[in-house]
Amino acid sequence: MFNQMINLWEEKTKAIKSFVGDSYYYPFTNPIINEKVEDRICGWGPSLEFYLNKDIHLAKKKSDLVDYFRKNYDTAFSYLRRYQSIREFYADDILVKNKDIENERGESIRNL
Repeated sequence: MFNQMINLWEEKTKAIKSFVGDSYYYPFTNPIINEKVEDRICGWGPSLEFYLNKDIHLAKKKSDLVDYFRKNYDTAFSYLRRYQSIREFYADDILVKNKDIENERGESIRNL
């Protein structure tokens, strides 16, 4: 489940178009010298997908995140198992009606 969420995030992030080719950013990405637009010397640069695929730190963080979630869920289930007997006792206690208690009390008094 967590891997699926991370994969969806990666998929959506990699689908983001580069801002370098956007006309809004032309003043920052295309050199203007003496009020004249010059040709691009360095090209368009690598995409965000390239950087995400090469990011070793991100890959480590993804695996750590999945491990942390797994450990947290395991700890929560361990906690639930610890108190399972109390939960069952409480569930049985709720099922007991007042009339049942009165009947048991009456029978125990008669048996004395």
